[in-house]
Amino acid sequence: MKKLKINVKRIKFNIYAKIILLEIIVLCIMRFFVPILLNYPPMSEEKVFQSQIEPLSHTAQYILLGTMGIIAYILCLSIFCSNIFKYLNMYAKDKTRIPKKLIEIVRTDCFSIPQKIVIVQVVLIILVLFMLFFMMDASIQICFKFLLIYFTFFTVIAIIATILIKQDLNVVIKSTYTIDENYSDFKKTSEFSMNLLFNLVPFFLVIIITISLLGYAKVNSAIGEGNYNYYKLQFEKTDFNGLSLKDLLYVIPNITKRNEDDYFFIIIGDKYYTTAQSKQISDFFIKYVQTYYDQTNGRAYEYYGVEEEGYVQKVQLSDLDTPIYIGYKYSTTNTATSTFFISLSIVAIIIYIFILLVWSKGISKNLEDVTNNLVQIAKGKNAISNKVLPVTSTDELRRTYCSI
Repeated sequence: MKKLKINVKRIKFNIYAKIILLEIIVLCIMRFFVPILLNYPPMSEEKVFQSQIEPLSHTAQYILLGTMGIIAYILCLSIFCSNIFKYLNMYAKDKTRIPKKLIEIVRTDCFSIPQKIVIVQVVLIILVLFMLFFMMDASIQICFKFLLIYFTFFTVIAIIATILIKQDLNVVIKSTYTIDENYSDFKKTSEFSMNLLFNLVPFFLVIIITISLLGYAKVNSAIGEGNYNYYKLQFEKTDFNGLSLKDLLYVIPNITKRNEDDYFFIIIGDKYYTTAQSKQISDFFIKYVQTYYDQTNGRAYEYYGVEEEGYVQKVQLSDLDTPIYIGYKYSTTNTATSTFFISLSIVAIIIYIFILLVWSKGISKNLEDVTNNLVQIAKGKNAISNKVLPVTSTDELRRTYCSI
């Protein structure tokens, strides 16, 4: 067999470098897109404001998450590729001393590592996100949305990584045949149609989930805008300045609620009072009001990803020395809209998988025909001179048919 030149150090470097580079790229993309997809409050990404809310800024959190992911990835790759790296080291020194058993193991690992990378990527992102959410004490809804975004995007990155790494692994596989030309017998074989489905479905998931979340974010923003304008108009009908706190509580019932679950609140310093005993106002909401009241013209937002907003008015009461904030808090969640986007996404995914499966089966059928004909020729059951192979394709398969 023709001698194959192989750069051992280059292959090792490529495998690690591609993974690290892809992780950095996806983290930068997510840092930009997540605030848009989850409809973060305006100006809430400013460093000074974030330092009052969380111990680490979002940028620092992404750097921490990325560092943890890269370290875990490198460790997993070192384990998965241990036999391959051992083989490469022996190949560089004296390939004649490489045992046949190691060659068979290396060939098997080269085919199985791409699938292992995807599995590790999925498991790692789920574990890391769950740890962060438990530490943040976030709601189930926020956890689900974060998990959905990160799961799909990082799965796509994992598949891209396997495609790029596959190039280096193919070089390793080819090098093994310069030592042992016998074909290894694999216990498990894969189908082309399933491989195609496995590689393409995550890309479609990213597109459909991104579009759905963008649409849902716009709907939430429109609901919040409508509630804000309603309560702004209601509050403008009454002048609260100069009233006592007791008089203010008597005036509150005169304001007609737009939604049954909306509730009135009063913020005095770092403390608050609400007309709904079961409802709470977060420190995020209070600090947002105190920081950005003038810039937002009284429109306030809840914590990142929480679908609640409020209209706020700053008033000076007669029995208090400092101004206080009063207003109504309301939810921007729309169950019908959520159901619509989820149903639409599920239907689109099912249709896409069905079409892709039918299409890939058609392609794999042509490949199967070529394979069967080659097997027959190899066994001597089908001589080229006495049987014509029908050409059923105009692409690379046509050239294969014609060459046969």
